[in-house]
Amino acid sequence: MKNTKKSLLLICSIAFIAGLVGCSKKDDTSNASDKSGTPNLADAMSQKGQEQAAISALPKGDASTPLNQYKELTSGNEIMFAYYALSSLPTDYDKVLSSYSQDYRGASDEFKKQDILKALKPKVDQEITAAKTARYLKITWGRFNLDKYDFQAKGFPQSHLSNNSNFGWNDSNYRLAFTNADNFKIFKVEDEAKARLIEEKRSKYEQLDLVVYVYAQDADLNETHVKAQVMKVSLQDKHGTELFSQ
Repeated sequence: MKNTKKSLLLICSIAFIAGLVGCSKKDDTSNASDKSGTPNLADAMSQKGQEQAAISALPKGDASTPLNQYKELTSGNEIMFAYYALSSLPTDYDKVLSSYSQDYRGASDEFKKQDILKALKPKVDQEITAAKTARYLKITWGRFNLDKYDFQAKGFPQSHLSNNSNFGWNDSNYRLAFTNADNFKIFKVEDEAKARLIEEKRSKYEQLDLVVYVYAQDADLNETHVKAQVMKVSLQDKHGTELFSQ
């Protein structure tokens, strides 16, 4: 009788332990699925995911806008006006005029600085107001570098115009920051005659300029940057003749 009770007790203990092991395996399987490539909430809320979502939410330009409606930028101060036009920030006239006016920047007499501010304030306001509607812009990136022609990709790789790059002038800290420039990592040139001409000029280190057409989307309040969507690029020789566009 005692042996029977011991046998029953042993059987129950084994069953109990087996049940625990089974539960443990189920938990492990659940954890493994979390570590798989299936997107989860943590992935969606990652920094990269948030950045991509923020870029997707930005206003987009109209690709049908005629190129002659793009305003050409020639200084960082024009980017600065666009920045204040797109931001919700009040205009910091001291900061703006320190960049915009050499006389203001160089004045040590505070009364003289105030006189210059009063004289130039209407002009600054006018430029910012105009920038609110002039969101189609273009820049010329001088002496733009291309890599050698890639026959497999049928185009010229380039790394200067990218989502990590920005463009500006030395007269201001305000710059254009591109949000979709990674779409232009390869300048596709399938026409062999055009590709030969560009490759010849590139290999001889001739000057190549890139005209970049952009749409000003928003002001980056963490940086002195205007977020810009690249609408079109045009590669030109030193005489302004277009060699390629995309």
